[in-house]
Amino acid sequence: MNKIESLREMAGIVGDLAQVEKCDLALKGDAEAIADCLAVCRDREVNTLNVGAFCATAVVGDYLATYWEGERDTGSRCGWPDSAITDIRCRLARRNLTLFADDRGLVIAEVAT
Repeated sequence: MNKIESLREMAGIVGDLAQVEKCDLALKGDAEAIADCLAVCRDREVNTLNVGAFCATAVVGDYLATYWEGERDTGSRCGWPDSAITDIRCRLARRNLTLFADDRGLVIAEVAT
C-alpha cells in the first residue's frame, strides 16, 4: 500500500482532489480503486525510468519491474508497452543480456549461447 500512500501524498501536493479521493478508497480496500491507483503508479514508473541508464548498468537478476498485488492483469509485461520491451531487449542484447518474465516480474538474464 505504500505506493498508493505515496501517490495520495503527491496528489495532495498538486491539488488533485479526485486522485486523493481515489487513493482514500484504495487505502480502505476498494479493489477497483486499488487497481486504478496502481495503474497510475505503473504509468509513472514506466514514464520516468531512464531506460538507457538501466540497460547500461543492469546485471543478471535485476528486475525492470515486479508484479504488484492488486494490479490489473498486466500479462508478462508488468504494464510495459511492447515497443518499450523490444527497445530494452535490443539494448540489453548488446551486453549479451535479455529480459524475461518470471513469477515476480521482468528480470535480467544472460542470453543463452
